[in-house]
Parts: sequence; C-alpha cells; structure tokens
Amino acid sequence: LLNVGPMPNGRIQPQFVSVLKEVGAWMKKNGEAIYGTRGGPFPPRDRAVSTQKGNTIYLHIFDYQDPLIALPPIAPKIVSVRAFGSGKEIPFKQTADGVVLTLSALEKTPPVTIVEMKIK
Repeated sequence: LLNVGPMPNGRIQPQFVSVLKEVGAWMKKNGEAIYGTRGGPFPPRDRAVSTQKGNTIYLHIFDYQDPLIALPPIAPKIVSVRAFGSGKEIPFKQTADGVVLTLSALEKTPPVTIVEMKIK
C-alpha cells in the first residue's frame, strides 16, 4: 500500500521514515474515523468518501473549493454535524432530496478533512 521496503541492510530509507512518521501521526489523531469502521452510506465521490461506526458517519473530504457539499439522501435522521477533532458545529440541512453541508467556516486539515455526523 505504501510501497516502502527496507534497503539490503534492513534499514528504511530516511525519506520514507519521515513519510511513515507523518502517516503515523495522522492515524494517531484521526484513527477513530478509520479503525473499526465500515463503508458509510454515501457512495464514494471524487473528493469525498464516507465510513461509519455505529451511529457515527465520518465524511472524509479530500478537497473542496465550494463551501457547500451536497450528498444523496439517507434514511436515518442526522442529529448533528461537527468537524472531527475540534468539535466545531457545521451547519447542515437534511431533506428528502439529500443532505447539504455548509463548510465555509470549516478549517481544512490536509491531506483529509473529516466531518463527523451523528445519526439516530
């Protein structure tokens, strides 16, 4: 997956070590949205995918220019939408036509910005 292998002496090349440390730091901070989840209710898109664990949906946003993200409708009622990590509330509207998130105040956290949705 990461295409990192040891050199003949068994050591990892220094440029790969820094990448692996970055991935490790990101996973330590965001692992809750990855480990123990399954595919979420929203189909994968060019700029976002979803995962789900229990009554929490995690939307992993790779890039967004438009402050509005429109998602297809889902049956469960969304009770809250927050920025993962900071807990900052994100305005949203859920109708029979779908879900719209307003991300204008959301701070991007490259490489992936994660939004946490609670459902019931």
